[in-house]
Amino acid sequence: MPTDWRMLAFGAGLAILTTILFGFVPALRSGRVPAGSVLKTGGRGMSPGRDRFRLQRILVASQVALSLVLLAGALLFARSLQNLMTRDMGFQQNGVLVANIDFARLNLPEPRRDSFSRGSCISL
Repeated sequence: MPTDWRMLAFGAGLAILTTILFGFVPALRSGRVPAGSVLKTGGRGMSPGRDRFRLQRILVASQVALSLVLLAGALLFARSLQNLMTRDMGFQQNGVLVANIDFARLNLPEPRRDSFSRGSCISL
């Protein structure tokens, strides 16, 4: 199957956009706080307290959980694909030709189209 360049470009553009968005928002947020006031307080930095981090902890935990679920799903899919590729299909796979013929371009009458559509089996 050939690569669809439009989908690849869309995925790359979406990845770049989310990277810029999620990298730019924290930078703007940290830029609002004057550096002098952070140094004078002698605290841990810009962290306002434990209550503020509850949402962040929930988001990180849910992201890790979703990543693990997706990883397990990808591994199960890869294993199933490997099992399908190595399984005996029950028919001869070599020497078989499959072709699609567009009869509209040939201008064949219906009786002749039916004889072509039924096809014949030729072993190579």
